[in-house]
Amino acid sequence: MGLNLKGIFAALPTPFNHEGEIDHENLRHNLAAWNQTDLHGYLALGSTGEFPHLTVAEKLGVMETMRDATPPEKLLLVGTGELSTRQTLEMCRRAHDYGVDAAVVITPFYYKKILHDEQHEARRLERLLEQRCYRRVAGRRHDGAPRGEPQREGEARLGE
Repeated sequence: MGLNLKGIFAALPTPFNHEGEIDHENLRHNLAAWNQTDLHGYLALGSTGEFPHLTVAEKLGVMETMRDATPPEKLLLVGTGELSTRQTLEMCRRAHDYGVDAAVVITPFYYKKILHDEQHEARRLERLLEQRCYRRVAGRRHDGAPRGEPQREGEARLGE
């Protein structure tokens, strides 16, 4: 059985307090309000937000808070893309351990030479899938292309 990605998913901002620390209390408060809506689910730690600026511990803390405050009928998608495939795999595994429903990964945007190499990107996504580290992996373009246009469309079931 596949993951139903139909419906509206809100890309959630991560709240911070005045000291610059993640405000988990406000995150729970916001989720309590959003849980009362007809949203199908949430996307946390997206690639155009604060994700690249957070430590691994902070990212995992957001995943834990969100999983605890998200009811089972709503899906939780989390950005797990890192600069290397190895680090991305590790974040996917950690997200899976926290009960996240799907991972959103990005293309290796920093490395321009391989950015436009479709065979390399296909091998990278296949490696993510072969590791069976996650139930779903969705690739997302991150190279200045118009928003919403996937570089390589597709998702695959893992661990099933």
